[in-house]
Amino acid sequence: MADFSIWEVLFLCCFAVSWPVSIAKSLRTKVVIGKSPLFMSLIILGYIFGIIHKLFYSKDIVIWLYVFNALLVSFDLFLYFLYIGRNREQLKQNQNLLGPTLIFILRKFFGVILLAIAVNMFVNNISVIIAQVK
Repeated sequence: MADFSIWEVLFLCCFAVSWPVSIAKSLRTKVVIGKSPLFMSLIILGYIFGIIHKLFYSKDIVIWLYVFNALLVSFDLFLYFLYIGRNREQLKQNQNLLGPTLIFILRKFFGVILLAIAVNMFVNNISVIIAQVK
């Protein structure tokens, strides 16, 4: 067994703490809209590649952190597919409740507000950026 990197352990421990928070929120609220199954699948694939690397090139105890994290993300992905159908149905019912016209108006209203905030931030910071370039 090779010596392991404390930085790799800390990196994996941070993720090992983060994923249960995401899982707990999904279990508590049963809302997964906004989560990306593609993103979670790529994370799982990354952990699988990490496991393969550990098996062939750097056998050490850290492999179990990769396995643990991959299992956590896999469970989060499972919860996504478990709840997404219900979430989409609830979203459709809520949209029917408000009506498509009201939804359209709300989207435009908040879109204009976000655009105004973005323009304000740009105007306030452009002089700082120009001063740094000079």
